[in-house]
Amino acid sequence: MKKIVGAAVTVVVVGVLYVGVGSIDADPPDVSSFTTTSTVPADEDNAWCGFVAATNAVKQWGKPSDWEKLTPDEIDTLVAENAEAIALFQNAARRAKWCDAAARHKGFFDNFFPITDFTIMIKLYKAKAERQIARGEIAAAVEGAGDLLMLGRTIQSDAESMVCWLVADGARGFALSLAAQIVASGKASDEELRALFGTLLLTDASTLRKSLQQTVDNEFVYVFGDAQRIIRLGTPKLLPCEWEKMMLTRFSYHPNRTTALYVKMAGKAKELLSCDYDRGAWDAFDSKIKAAQPRLFCRLTPNHVGWLLLGAVLPAYNSLSERLARDEFGLSAVKVVVAAELYRRKTGHRPESLDMLVPEFLPSVPVDPFAHGAALKYDAERGIVWTVGPDMDFNGEKLPGKESYGRNRVYVVNLDGSKVK
Repeated sequence: MKKIVGAAVTVVVVGVLYVGVGSIDADPPDVSSFTTTSTVPADEDNAWCGFVAATNAVKQWGKPSDWEKLTPDEIDTLVAENAEAIALFQNAARRAKWCDAAARHKGFFDNFFPITDFTIMIKLYKAKAERQIARGEIAAAVEGAGDLLMLGRTIQSDAESMVCWLVADGARGFALSLAAQIVASGKASDEELRALFGTLLLTDASTLRKSLQQTVDNEFVYVFGDAQRIIRLGTPKLLPCEWEKMMLTRFSYHPNRTTALYVKMAGKAKELLSCDYDRGAWDAFDSKIKAAQPRLFCRLTPNHVGWLLLGAVLPAYNSLSERLARDEFGLSAVKVVVAAELYRRKTGHRPESLDMLVPEFLPSVPVDPFAHGAALKYDAERGIVWTVGPDMDFNGEKLPGKESYGRNRVYVVNLDGSKVK
């Protein structure tokens, strides 16, 4: 039994790592002079080649903790040495249309995407933009932030696995960080800030929810399908006991029941994700799943593996829903930061309320995803915009007797774009 459970739960971790890439229509840059470490030519129609070539190049850098400690001059050298890889990555980011369905059908080991290397490549691209900000090359930095936002959007638009969604989430987070740094630098012209703001507006919070719901739907179905195949095909030789073989046989006779259970629970998870964050609803859902899991004397029920997977996976969706709400807040807050700076430059002072930014600088007042549709919290005097958070009681105050927000810093954004402590 332990071997069966181990094999099934392993699918939760392994089954999400199928990723593939296609392309979309766009005006391609000239890549004829690029050299690659891939056997596939770096032609203008193959964004996948750009990702492979770029991520292959970073394998020689060592751990991210090593090169992230480099001095500014060393980072400039690193960027210069990998200029072609970065250019390929930029081309791919602008043209890629992610879709991992093909990889799922072709096989995991034939299409495994180097996620770690890819993430490092994104970090280097962000580091390059940060150095451009420091040198006052704001237009180029705005372009880099736009590339990362576009990459996040294109990944999420077709994300069929949680890995895809989380990678897209990381790319968007880096782009928002760059946007805040551009404002904090004070070096951006009004035109450059408007260009940055226009790029931010292309990323809509409702898209984040829609893509996550799609990911949850696909993840449930794929993971559960893989679990069935492992149980029915991959473990018979590992079952020495007759009662375990009997359980396997009985399970294989009723695969549709477990699939139906999983799809039903996925529907409930998507329903929760479509609403404003509600910790109480998620806790109740989690408790319901745990209470429904079969006990010791019910191990031969056809839904046993399904209940085990649900019990293991669903708590993660609770924290994922909190992350989604936090991401929605971050996106809206950075839009407020750029809009408020444009307002300040025009009037000489910050807006007294978010309503003053509408409609010239913002299409509407951003809502707080944790507060069931209420407006984001805003304080011009303190220079912050914040959310009430998952406990719905955060008031934007720093910790008593300290000059930091502690863990609450993820729920605060400074209007001047500076980093929150």
